[in-house]
Amino acid sequence: MYTSEVFGDWLYLGTNQGLYCKKVNSHDPFRFIEGTYGQVWDLYNYNDQDLLCGHHLGTYIIKHDKAILIDDNPGTWAFREVPGKDGLLVKGNYNGLSVLHRVSGSWRLRNRIEGFNSSARFFELDNRGQIWVSHEYKGVYRLEMNDSLTGTAEVTMEPFPANLKNSSLTKYGGDILYACEKGIYRYNEISSSFTYDSLLSPLIISEEYVSGKLIADKHGRLWGFSKENIYYAAIDHLTNKPQIHSIPIPLDLRKVTQSFENIEPIADDTYLLGTARLSHHRSSWYGTGCCLSDPP
Repeated sequence: MYTSEVFGDWLYLGTNQGLYCKKVNSHDPFRFIEGTYGQVWDLYNYNDQDLLCGHHLGTYIIKHDKAILIDDNPGTWAFREVPGKDGLLVKGNYNGLSVLHRVSGSWRLRNRIEGFNSSARFFELDNRGQIWVSHEYKGVYRLEMNDSLTGTAEVTMEPFPANLKNSSLTKYGGDILYACEKGIYRYNEISSSFTYDSLLSPLIISEEYVSGKLIADKHGRLWGFSKENIYYAAIDHLTNKPQIHSIPIPLDLRKVTQSFENIEPIADDTYLLGTARLSHHRSSWYGTGCCLSDPP
């Protein structure tokens, strides 16, 4: 399972065989959503109003158990809101970045962002309107955008070594984080550089390193994954600093493709953890999930 989301009364699972759904808390089996066969990369809840699906075939809007294709540009990795601009999303594609616009309750492709053509699986927008993109074979790009978000005014490369396998980029507590085998780095606007974060780096300790994938959830936790454990950071309200906690679920039980880990809160006290198993129906791997109780 590559992605999951609870939206309204429905639970959705995104797999490499397509998108599946069922009513929340029902004992009904998951059913396939027609038209979504193939790799699902992301499910994005826009303000509890719309559910968007990033897919190998493009971008879908999901209405209950129906899928509507709104952009057939292949390969939608993820979606991010534009700070301070309602109804605008940036989406990362196999071949760059695009902007979606919500008009009269419906989404449409507004424009492709010119000046950047690399795959944008891991990307974030900061509060200054810059877009950050991590590419494990090329490095970290910083894109200065024009005011209309139609193109880049400047593209620069951050001084990270290339070929950092399974590295990633995420936004946590308003900061841009870069994670790789060497640790977790936080962008410092004063020095205009990434600096090593010793408090968060234990989330992906090098002795057990399998992936730099980080997931920031809606409860303020930051999740990391290692060979023997799942880790999460939560802010200690006495010290106002992150504390690291571990859950002993080893990689050989999770059986997930490295750097494609997924964990999603589906209720106040329950998380859905993406795993993989063999489907006898199509003789190929597809994602499933297991639940764990909400950590303290």
